Amino acid sequence: MIKIISSEEEVGFLLPVTAQENYLKSITNYKYGWFVSSDFILPFIVERKLFFKRLIFTCEVVKKIEFNDFNFSKERLFFEEVINKVKETSAHFIHQPNTNVVFNTFPIGSIEAKFGSYQVDLLKTEEDLFLSLHQKHRNVIRKSKRDGVIVKTGYTLFSDFFKVYQDTMVRQNLNYSSESDLKKMSLDLGDNVLISVAFKDEKPQGCSMLLFKKGFGSYYFYGGSISSPYTGAINLMHWENMMTMKEKGVIFYDFVGARIRPIKGGKTEGLQRFKKRFGSEMKEGYLWKHATNKIMYRLFCMLAYINARIHRRIYTGDIIDQERELNEK
Repeated sequence: MIKIISSEEEVGFLLPVTAQENYLKSITNYKYGWFVSSDFILPFIVERKLFFKRLIFTCEVVKKIEFNDFNFSKERLFFEEVINKVKETSAHFIHQPNTNVVFNTFPIGSIEAKFGSYQVDLLKTEEDLFLSLHQKHRNVIRKSKRDGVIVKTGYTLFSDFFKVYQDTMVRQNLNYSSESDLKKMSLDLGDNVLISVAFKDEKPQGCSMLLFKKGFGSYYFYGGSISSPYTGAINLMHWENMMTMKEKGVIFYDFVGARIRPIKGGKTEGLQRFKKRFGSEMKEGYLWKHATNKIMYRLFCMLAYINARIHRRIYTGDIIDQERELNEK
């Protein structure tokens, strides 16, 4: 039997940062909660846009007990029960989750795509972590230190962080979170946020905003760099971020989102190579969504297509749609 719970206190279980109430509250102004069974916890938000209400999962399922012989069918059954409860949240459909939310399986009747995320195991020693870096990464990290690149951290750097982040998103023609939303998130999460900016000659080169929690993971959700950062500055920033996370008792560093089959020679392939060279391992699984209200879901997709045409953009759908199209080629 699944229950929908609206208070973290009622959940009564230690949760990762992306399942915490202060995180859920910071990313929606409408509704949030947790689907809870005897075995699993699954946090969600409901976004309201125009007349659509879409439910989004913010975290992988949290297991309430450790399974000695874990069977994916148990998680799939849980998902199917979740789908039957969605109408109680007022949501019209289950939308694509964040790209860090890589599930082990998916429910029958959903729209799914294989996806992954590169994660670094921070339980290794610092020496082993450095040795696991690709030689080129090690070399540019050492060189950037010698050349005076400095990584600073703290909320006081928010303005520097946001300018670099915003410029990066605009340059890449990507949607991005507003300054007020990220400020609110940073203040709401407090000690569970790390803002970092790499400087060379007092000029910002790159930035990151990590969300993390001791005993769980850290997530590189927001960040970027200037158009031509000093060689090694971004590498050094991520390396120092990893060391800071390790000191804080975080168990993995998640670069957030990786395509299983990036286009050869494309930008995505180069970016994923950069992530992999930190000694990270690809965690593979699935992103999935579900049209619980088929009419509203089709209308949502149709309006998204029309909006893209109005703005003279090619409509590519979400990441799940893009991955499914690539796999069909």
